[in-house]
Order: sequence, then C-alpha cells, then structure tokens
Amino acid sequence: MLGVYSLSAISEIYKKPMIYCALAPIPCFFQFLKKAGLSIAAVGIAVITAPGAVTAILLAYAGHAVTGGTILVSIS
Repeated sequence: MLGVYSLSAISEIYKKPMIYCALAPIPCFFQFLKKAGLSIAAVGIAVITAPGAVTAILLAYAGHAVTGGTILVSIS
C-alpha cells in the first residue's frame, strides 16, 4: 500500500509546472543551511587569506571548511 501512495504523490508533483516549484518559498531548514554554509566558508577563506604564518594543519582544516561550506550552500 505504501508503494501505491508514494507513486501517486510523485505523480502529483510532476503535474505542476516547474516554475511553481522554483518560485515556492524556501523552507526554514534550508535557509539555515545556506546561512551556516556561508558562515563556514567565510571563516575558512579568512583563515586561508590571513597574513602571517599559519600552520599547515590549520590551512588544511580551512580548506575543508571552504569545501564543506560550499557544499552546504549548493544544497540549499
């Protein structure tokens, strides 16, 4: 019974034109993900571009932070 219900729900989604999906409001969870991703990426970029001697481990973590932040922003 679950499979029949999920197929009908999916078919209802595809009946709407894509413009309605694109213009729909963004859920709060994804807005939070976008803000968190931007913050994480900004901190990573700030550490990478910091003047002076920065340890290699900190630079590696900053690179991972930029990558993770970029992925979070692209999800939302």
